[in-house]
Amino acid sequence: MLEINSGFNVQTQTEVRNQELHNQQVSEVGKLENDPLRKDNETQVAITGTEKSETDGTENLYSHQRHQALAALHDLAGKPQASEDTKPQDPSAQKSDSSAEEQNLSAAKKAEEEDTTKDTGEENDKKENGEVMTDEEQTKVDELKDRDKEVKTHEEAHMTAAGGLATGPYYDYEKGPDGKNYAVGGHVNIDTSEEDSPEKTIQKMEKVISSANAPAEPSSQDRKVAAQARQTIMEARQKMAEEKNSETEDKTGDTESGTVQGAASEDKSKQDDAPKVDKPDAGSNSASLSE
Repeated sequence: MLEINSGFNVQTQTEVRNQELHNQQVSEVGKLENDPLRKDNETQVAITGTEKSETDGTENLYSHQRHQALAALHDLAGKPQASEDTKPQDPSAQKSDSSAEEQNLSAAKKAEEEDTTKDTGEENDKKENGEVMTDEEQTKVDELKDRDKEVKTHEEAHMTAAGGLATGPYYDYEKGPDGKNYAVGGHVNIDTSEEDSPEKTIQKMEKVISSANAPAEPSSQDRKVAAQARQTIMEARQKMAEEKNSETEDKTGDTESGTVQGAASEDKSKQDDAPKVDKPDAGSNSASLSE
């Protein structure tokens, strides 16, 4: 069946239908401004119209309005369209992504700084001239610091327990790679002389022993001093015992002396009180009795 229009353009029913479909699709394109797939739709619409016109083998069969629509279609196709990648995101989502990115950057920066510090040795102490010590020098300084603390704690324990018998402490120092002096040895002087009585000597030596054993780990010299103080205590106790025995002997001697002197006096007194008898003559043969 044929239709005749006022423009003297002869079209078949199929062509008319295709034109209507195309016009409808072009109309729909104008509504796709915010559609991320609009470009694809527009292109598909243009391809669809072209393919159908070529299939029918006819050219220049559309009206002047169709040409205007196609021109508008091409103008729209030339505009940049928003894609999934360029879509505006939710502000909260953008903020969350930004925060996560900052955290990642911060962690990466921190790890990099730690690596740099480890490589350059910036965690080590500095020398007097401001230079950073090497790992070997830092190890030496750490050892000296530990020794310094140990020595001073040891000697302070002696001083506290001595209770005035000791003087000091006196330290031996070693200079470290950092230019500082560290105590590596030390001692205190303690009075171990005997007192004027065995009792006082014993009390003093007991304090000496306490001071010698005060540190957590007494040295060999500390144990030697303690042993000498124990020996002094033994000698003082022996002296006390001897003095006690001497006093007992003195008391016993005094008692015996008094007893002997008393007996001699009594004998003399008896002799003085006895009656006198005349001695007979040498040539007399009789003895006289008296009443």
